[in-house]
Amino acid sequence: MGVKYVVLDKMPRTDLMEVIVSLHQNVFGADNLVNKIKDKQKLLFNLALDGEKLVGYKIGYELDKNKFYSWLGGGDSSYRKQCVISINI
Repeated sequence: MGVKYVVLDKMPRTDLMEVIVSLHQNVFGADNLVNKIKDKQKLLFNLALDGEKLVGYKIGYELDKNKFYSWLGGGDSSYRKQCVISINI
């Protein structure tokens, strides 16, 4: 497994956002992610990619100058229990 991690500090390009939305819907069901994020300031996307395949994501945003909210995340069910999308702090 060759998972790489990508951090984006802006909205992903349209084709990548569509893939994130698709994975989000697989995890959470019908949910309009784009509407949820459109009003958030200073978004941060953490993406896990296995080759070209998105296998996990975590989205957060700035609440204020001193606070960051780690908000939504999910992963492809076939990658669960492989520590691909877990974060150890």
